[in-house]
Amino acid sequence: MVISVASHEHRESIGERLKILRLKKKKAMKNNGEKLLTMEQISNSLGISRSTYADWEQGRRSPRGKLLLDVAKYFDTTVDYIVGNTDDDSPRTEKELFIDENTPVTINGVELTDEQRKLFKAFVDDLTKED
Repeated sequence: MVISVASHEHRESIGERLKILRLKKKKAMKNNGEKLLTMEQISNSLGISRSTYADWEQGRRSPRGKLLLDVAKYFDTTVDYIVGNTDDDSPRTEKELFIDENTPVTINGVELTDEQRKLFKAFVDDLTKED
């Protein structure tokens, strides 16, 4: 299933973007004199196996749902950056997903109706609320 909240062309795959984010975080940690970041540390932080994370970076699988949100939080970026809707990897904000009556939302290339968009927004809001 492909969900889009804007139609932007993307250059890198999800896996390539995850690798970019990992290397960027690794470089920042090295510059701060911290222990180098490994895939094992990332996977442990996300509660997944190292092989699952490696599969993501290699493009064999992709994070979905809550795991995708968790990855964005871990790397302090947005889901939109990870999935290629934007090239801006700036830190995420609390209002990462903003949907109003003028924001087109498509799933598998089919634009949602107003009622479907409201239900989708409620679903995402519920999924992303902090416990």
